[in-house]
Amino acid sequence: MMECLRCARCCVDVPLTFIYTDTSVKKIEWLKYHHCETKILEKDGKKLLQVIIPLTCMHLGYDDKGYKCKIYETRPKICREFTCFEVVNASIA
Repeated sequence: MMECLRCARCCVDVPLTFIYTDTSVKKIEWLKYHHCETKILEKDGKKLLQVIIPLTCMHLGYDDKGYKCKIYETRPKICREFTCFEVVNASIA
């Protein structure tokens, strides 16, 4: 298990990735209007649309050590399975 850096990147500005399709251009316009950041990526020869949703989790707290999850012991599965690339990169360096 990786040690949490308490940076809150997992709880702020949520990234979602979708397969880029013919309708993606209209979606990008709508998303940008609603203050979402969009990126076009390519992985394994597939064009992807990454959307960064600007939100902060309502369970994000702060103490003298930094950010923390106020419901850590009972956090949802999506949070428990989140891969923090900041921690992965820090452990590689």
